[in-house]
Amino acid sequence: MRLLIICFSILTNLSLGQINVLTDCLNSQTDQVKCLNFGQIGFDTDDLTFKRISKRVERITDIHDTLSLAYILPTYKRKITKEFKLFKTSFLGVTKVNDVVQSLELYGCVKVDNLDFYGINLGSKVEDLIRRFGQPEKIKPFDHLKGEIWEYPDKRYSFVVKSDIVVIIKLNRAG
Repeated sequence: MRLLIICFSILTNLSLGQINVLTDCLNSQTDQVKCLNFGQIGFDTDDLTFKRISKRVERITDIHDTLSLAYILPTYKRKITKEFKLFKTSFLGVTKVNDVVQSLELYGCVKVDNLDFYGINLGSKVEDLIRRFGQPEKIKPFDHLKGEIWEYPDKRYSFVVKSDIVVIIKLNRAG
């Protein structure tokens, strides 16, 4: 029993430790975007690094000074139910304005290696999301995917949840 309590305490402290690292970073940095990243991918990532994580990239929009790209990501093979057929492929969405990254978005329902956001990955359960980040400040319907947007407006990140799993993680340069 004592071992179980110690293990639970360690796991809880790891979860709290990760979010405390994020909170401390956001509170102490004058340039908060340095705290927002998916592993090695952040707002200062160069084009060559983006290309290294994916052999396939698709240009989504290229209007005036705004460019949106989708980097198709290698993922674990997993049987996809009919409900998640839109998520057969995971990708990293990158939106640039005047060649400066403004948003990063992970999309899919299958975990992607080395691209988590403080312990939360695509396919993470809602319980894990709440344990790491707490309850969102606002939950809105996300009709396109029949899910919900969990917003943390002052934190520059949000999640889309569908059937109790994380299917989109979005990071924004501006708050």
